[in-house]
Amino acid sequence: MLVGALKKAATAFIVDIVLTSPFLKTAIGINPFLGAAITASVTGILSGIVSGLLDPVLSSPTSFASCGRIDSPMLALVGDASRLSGSSDREWILRDDQLWKSVAEATAAQPRMLMTKLDEVTAAINATKIVGVLKGNDIYLVSKGVETQNAMR
Repeated sequence: MLVGALKKAATAFIVDIVLTSPFLKTAIGINPFLGAAITASVTGILSGIVSGLLDPVLSSPTSFASCGRIDSPMLALVGDASRLSGSSDREWILRDDQLWKSVAEATAAQPRMLMTKLDEVTAAINATKIVGVLKGNDIYLVSKGVETQNAMR
């Protein structure tokens, strides 16, 4: 779809340049039937030339919508992710050093977050008192917050 649109745009641009040349304008102005034949012929010939030139370049751009890695220069199609998943077309293009830096920054916060959560769990455990009572064959366990128990005294 994109390749076809690029070919049409290139062909239209070149045909416009050729058909607006003074020689062809004169020929088309003298005989309208000859002008129509010239226009059709020039358009067909130029379309073939443009296709011949652009096909090797545009026929196989690589899409990275589902991710990928390249190690040498190549023609690529980016921003086409919505065709695969229906999501946004946002894609990231990063060099290896940029990728490693992004991963390092993202994972640097993980130990701090884990320590914060472990401190919260430790504080909750320390603030809890479990009281057990045996009555016959039954064991009753009650969990009380230390602050609540102190307030009740």
